[in-house]
Amino acid sequence: MFRETVTVLKDLAGKSFEEKIQLLKQWQQEGLISAATAQEIKEKLTARKNLKARQLKAIKEAEKDTHAFDALWRQSSGKEIQIALENLQATLRMKRKAYLTDRYFNPELSANEKKALDTALKEITYRYFNYQIEDILIEVLKYPIKSIKMQGNEFLETLITQDRVSILFWLKLLSRQYVAKRQWRQITRQAATFVPFANLFLPPIEEWVQRGDLGAKDAEAAIKTLMP
Repeated sequence: MFRETVTVLKDLAGKSFEEKIQLLKQWQQEGLISAATAQEIKEKLTARKNLKARQLKAIKEAEKDTHAFDALWRQSSGKEIQIALENLQATLRMKRKAYLTDRYFNPELSANEKKALDTALKEITYRYFNYQIEDILIEVLKYPIKSIKMQGNEFLETLITQDRVSILFWLKLLSRQYVAKRQWRQITRQAATFVPFANLFLPPIEEWVQRGDLGAKDAEAAIKTLMP
């Protein structure tokens, strides 16, 4: 009997690409997996390897621009600041995606990137660049480094306290593939804010509920309880 694909993938975990390919060949020869399964997994591994190569190339290219964020701490025009914020969001996204492709990738930010993030969340006037800063915040709230994620949570809590978070931010957050428990708690806590826009928020929240997300279930109940 051939082994299940799930079991094969578990046994390949932690191995290099070359080791995985060799094991697939060996297991096929030993009759442990079918030729079709071996080929399917090999194609997926190759696609993942190529994706990682493209991601790392893009990250290295971005790192060459040592002045990508200069507009954040120099006297600059609004357009230059906007571009610098967009560069930061793109950098955070590239590194986060590279980590998701390969957990061995180190998503640590460079000193320059950390400075840019600190500046974006502490010194850039939010009301002028809220769209760009909210896009950065969405990346930060999902970032695979706890200290960076907590920095984003603290900033979001400040915005919530000041009643400055846009409805668009929450809609964009709910459309992503990951919503953290802290954000569900924030939505639940602010249920009254979402009631006037229930026709926009309940559909995506209900999709999360259908996936079995308990945080989404609490948020849905809190909003519906306050609806007339």
